[in-house]
Amino acid sequence: MAVRAPKIDSKEHEMEILGMAMADQTVAKDVANIPRDLFYYSRHKAVLFGIQELVKDNQTVDMLALRERLGDEHLMTIAEIGQCGLHPDMLRQRVDELKRIRFQHNVANLPPETSYEELQELIDKYKPSSEEDMSYIPDKANLLTKIKTYAKEGGLRTYDTGWPTLNRNYTVAKKQLSIVTGIPGHGKSTWVDNLLVNLARMHGWVFCVFAPETYPIEQHYARMIEISTGKSMLHKTTRAKKITVDEIEEAYEFIFDHVKALVIQPDQRSIDNIMSQVSDDYDGFVLDPWNEVEHFRDRSQTETEYIGQVLMKLKAAAIWKDMHIWLVAHPKKMYKENGVYKPPDMYDISGSANWFNKADMGVTVHRKHGAQDWGEIHITKVKVRGTGQTGTVELQFDRDTQRFHEPLTEF
Repeated sequence: MAVRAPKIDSKEHEMEILGMAMADQTVAKDVANIPRDLFYYSRHKAVLFGIQELVKDNQTVDMLALRERLGDEHLMTIAEIGQCGLHPDMLRQRVDELKRIRFQHNVANLPPETSYEELQELIDKYKPSSEEDMSYIPDKANLLTKIKTYAKEGGLRTYDTGWPTLNRNYTVAKKQLSIVTGIPGHGKSTWVDNLLVNLARMHGWVFCVFAPETYPIEQHYARMIEISTGKSMLHKTTRAKKITVDEIEEAYEFIFDHVKALVIQPDQRSIDNIMSQVSDDYDGFVLDPWNEVEHFRDRSQTETEYIGQVLMKLKAAAIWKDMHIWLVAHPKKMYKENGVYKPPDMYDISGSANWFNKADMGVTVHRKHGAQDWGEIHITKVKVRGTGQTGTVELQFDRDTQRFHEPLTEF
């Protein structure tokens, strides 16, 4: 598979960083510590090598010294870079921006068989600089603190879903990817909305949601308001109370503050464009559903390779942005057993076994046959110890308020 160039050109970032080294000798020492593979252009790597050699020999870094070190063939590049120096305080910001560009470039070219551990190594390599220094090696004391926190938490920190019976099988942790599937109309999107409302109320989480099938957008927010209040907007209802205008306004304030809907035109829905608009200010991101993404697959790629690559991008985004990502995908196959549809799993999603292989958590939402007020939540995969266990949990479903709730719970 051909290696693709970065979608965001790093030329200016590289020139500005090198220009700062030529303008300030103190900054030159920091620039000399930057690994050359952070730079994309070979001529810029050559200049960085020259800076590193000059710093090592305790020589002044300037245009003349670099020309003598590198030769006349680099003269134009050195002269061009010499005009790009910024204030030294901008160095850390530019290095972090360059790391993000290089990280995106590397992830775009990862082979589908890349392991979780290899991805984590890539993320660690391109993490933003610390406030103390520009070291690229994890700090010993800081790492020990994180290990102690891990031990204190009893493993990876997890968050209560709001359903005690479900918590035994499924909890939410950041830096993870959940794949949610289920037969169309069985409530997988509604279950995700319930989970978001619960996490927002219990933990103050803020979400970005791209759900183009749940349009118009006011309908989506109306559903979350019903979930939040436990009251219905329907004109005719048999059980739930009718919500008032004041209650709508109060619930809307809360929902809008915690759930941000992302609206993207159909011809701009590539996975790269979608994720570029999801900042690391969010605690979670929902992409619902997979088939609404605009897919660009190289001719040299199989569908399995493509799906594996995209899922690795989402996993990388979850880790890099410190969030949980839920990806909703429809199954391609639906089988009946004794005349009843059996719950699909991730192997039933169109395209690839990578749906199961790359997921941290696998969830199937299934409506019990002949029982419209009951939903089965099948946890089909739990990758990380301590975040849950495979199994099935039953939740009651109130059609009037769109709420999933514990069995026998009053509402």
